[in-house]
Amino acid sequence: MAKELTINLTLGFNKSNISTTMVSGTQQFTVSGTDYVRETMTVATSVTALPLGGVATPGYCMITNKDVTNYVDVYDSVSGNACIRLLPGEWAMFRFAGTAPAVKAHTAAVKIDFLLIAA
Repeated sequence: MAKELTINLTLGFNKSNISTTMVSGTQQFTVSGTDYVRETMTVATSVTALPLGGVATPGYCMITNKDVTNYVDVYDSVSGNACIRLLPGEWAMFRFAGTAPAVKAHTAAVKIDFLLIAA
């Protein structure tokens, strides 16, 4: 089967009489397997690997920072550096390039909710 993953995204900006919008429309993507992990976890202030369950090759991921005070950084195993920062209440959807995604909280532990789908 092809085109098993569906994403619909709109990003809008409006401030001081300046505005723009970018709409992806509905996009469908093919994934290689059927594995995924959906979990809520507490993230420590040290780099902590995301639990991959049965996902051998991480692909698309959506993470929500459930904390009201502290941010969380997302790390990719390819660069070894933080590549995404989620402030309190923020979320992001992206595709991992590496095989060992990790997260790290700032100042104090935070709760995140995530869905990770095999590439």
